[in-house]
Amino acid sequence: TFNVAGGYDDNVNATNSNQQESAFISTDIGASLANYDAVTQYAFSAKLGGIFYLKDLEGDTNESLSNSTLNASLSHSFDQTLRYNGSLSFAWQPEPNYFYVYVSCSLSKAWTTRYSTTVGASYSMIDYQEDSAKTDNRQYFNLNLNNRYKWTERLALSINWNGSYCDREYGNNEFSNFVMAGAE
Repeated sequence: TFNVAGGYDDNVNATNSNQQESAFISTDIGASLANYDAVTQYAFSAKLGGIFYLKDLEGDTNESLSNSTLNASLSHSFDQTLRYNGSLSFAWQPEPNYFYVYVSCSLSKAWTTRYSTTVGASYSMIDYQEDSAKTDNRQYFNLNLNNRYKWTERLALSINWNGSYCDREYGNNEFSNFVMAGAE
């Protein structure tokens, strides 16, 4: 895919103190590939793009910003009872200018036709490039465990544990621990 767009921004910085205006061009080129019909399923997409302001902007205002993403997922069935799922996302996007990374994986096992367990882990990180937003830079480490029991044809019960650790660049780190029960 290829896209080109143009426009006019009457307040590039989105603040009251340093208002600047400019016309801009936004463009990107992308590709995707997927296979959902096999034992090993995958999907991949990538977009490389940017926003380019046509006026010389004053101070620390960026005259070009990235608007790029990468997404990938993989799923594999080892047999009828054991399945792996994994995904990866990366973004470098404007407003505010930031990097974002997300990686996850899980393994699901059906012990019987009624009872299954899923174990998973994930990592995410956001890193702001603008000095005014860097105080919110952080990363998350997550673990989860889910047990599901199909009680009847129409009722399934589940119990889930999720542990999350947030590592902040500024401020207090935090640990969250959740136990949840549910019915479908």
